[in-house]
Amino acid sequence: MATGCAFATPQSVLRGSRGTAGNVGLAAFELVPDDAIDDAAHLLATHAHLLAEGAAAASLAGLRARQKRDGEAQGGSVAVVVTGGNVSTDEWKRLASR
Repeated sequence: MATGCAFATPQSVLRGSRGTAGNVGLAAFELVPDDAIDDAAHLLATHAHLLAEGAAAASLAGLRARQKRDGEAQGGSVAVVVTGGNVSTDEWKRLASR
């Protein structure tokens, strides 16, 4: 997320030039501000008891942004991948004070 450049393998998967799912690629993406990612990390900590770094909370932040924009989903299930717990002490203090 913070590298400033795209890496070849993830970009080829997102564009649909690799993979086994018919080379479909990425259908859409969400851009979310840092505050939305912090809110998602706080939500994960307080409701799911998961300590997640910003990059891990970004998927939930994107889902929440889409739900806010498009309204609640009509049925079905949604899975959000949350990986990464490299939270610094300063970041944890900032999230805990929200």
